[in-house]
Amino acid sequence: MAGRRRWQLCILCQKQTEEELVCPLSNPVASRREGAYTQITNLVRQFRAISAAPHPDIEIPDAESMLRNQASWHKSCRQLYRASALDHANKRHYEGLPPARKRTRRTSAAVNRNLCLFGGDETNAADPSFQKVELTRQIHQTAVALGEERIVALMAEGDLVAIEAKYHRNCYTWFIRRYDAICNKK
Repeated sequence: MAGRRRWQLCILCQKQTEEELVCPLSNPVASRREGAYTQITNLVRQFRAISAAPHPDIEIPDAESMLRNQASWHKSCRQLYRASALDHANKRHYEGLPPARKRTRRTSAAVNRNLCLFGGDETNAADPSFQKVELTRQIHQTAVALGEERIVALMAEGDLVAIEAKYHRNCYTWFIRRYDAICNKK
């Protein structure tokens, strides 16, 4: 990245988003504070060595500079540099496979938290959101049985509680009744 480093932005992507920045120095677990910057610089270097860095255009400063400036990052950006992701990238590299691409379909299907999961219409603050993770599997199976590809794609983002999916009670009832009607015909 050409130009001056902006320390108030995510050190990994250098973008300002709605996602909150996390500073490893504020972690209450001492073992996670110590060496966090060294760890991320090592991971970035290893990702770059095999041309698999998630943010290839961003220059990451050394650990001492990050410590001095209390560098922060988005949790989602940090997740891109996990050791398990590096293992996967190494495996692809050494097997001669191309680096994993970003899945554009998933990013375009990101959950709009203001839309009803079942009907796709606008919701408001009074509409309920899912509170039980256990419903995710049941609703996913129902959506597959009904051929509701839009719902299945939205649920690929995570469980219903994590993605903060909202719904209209009438739409949920209609969704379940459609499934019951299909099951009763069999």
